[in-house]
Amino acid sequence: MTSKVDEFNHLIVEKKEQVDNLLVEKKHVNDLMNEYQDMIQTTEKLNRHLVERYYESRMLSSIEQNSDIFRHGQQQALNALQDQQSKIDKDIQYLNRDITEIERKRNIELQIEHERGKINEH
Repeated sequence: MTSKVDEFNHLIVEKKEQVDNLLVEKKHVNDLMNEYQDMIQTTEKLNRHLVERYYESRMLSSIEQNSDIFRHGQQQALNALQDQQSKIDKDIQYLNRDITEIERKRNIELQIEHERGKINEH
């Protein structure tokens, strides 16, 4: 194999390592989203309990207002995590395309080397 093929192989390994790193990051983001969903459910239960307990109180409007603010904030945070996950997915997709293209070039180079070897044998 020539240095050109070795170079292609090295690039492929680098790209695959980048994909692996992104997959780890994606799992981390997914874990964060799951933890966040659990936290949201717990907080919503607490808010429902507070609303039930203070239904006849002047504090009810404050509790409802805080619940609305929380829901808005939770949606923003969840959207940010989903955006990050989408970006990771796109990056993985681009890297996989790069890997496919590099493998194609490497295979062409290997074919050329193979043909040269046949010509030199004759």
